[in-house]
Amino acid sequence: MEFIHEWLSPVFPQIRFVHLLSVMIWLWSASIAYSFLLVTAWKDWRRDPANSELRNRRNWVFFHYERGLVLEHSAMLVALFSGALLVWISGMDIVATQWLLIKIIIVMVILVPLEIMDSWLAHFGGNKRGLKQKGVSDEKFEAYMKLNWLFLKRSAPIAVVAILMTLYLAVVKPDFLSPSPIV
Repeated sequence: MEFIHEWLSPVFPQIRFVHLLSVMIWLWSASIAYSFLLVTAWKDWRRDPANSELRNRRNWVFFHYERGLVLEHSAMLVALFSGALLVWISGMDIVATQWLLIKIIIVMVILVPLEIMDSWLAHFGGNKRGLKQKGVSDEKFEAYMKLNWLFLKRSAPIAVVAILMTLYLAVVKPDFLSPSPIV
């Protein structure tokens, strides 16, 4: 392990670059599609659920949104791995470095579980295109669509707050135990 540590230490800035790049890709790859395409298609369909054209458009948007999530979920894995490498190479004491400890807790307790569920819904058991190709009943397909929408609707605000908190902690690196000077 010491050999690997010595071998990676000189490329710490490059690993940090990969980490930051993967975090940016993870954050923004699906955000625009969700905010402006998926939400719009879903709301249009909800106004007239019997309209087959709106339902087909909603389904098309979901199919393509899920394809785009491959980039988001891959970037998340790279961010997790590179982040762990950065902590290991730097030798930082996670417990003594409050901002890092809080950031790791937010990522592991909030964001990783959300991404696991999102991955399942997008790529595995809940993949809409796969469900259509398997020939599931319309009722079952609609149940998966509604489950996915409910998940996105409930998780998006939580994810936004958690992401902003982790970004703040990563950039500002506040020391919560040090007394603040009164200005």
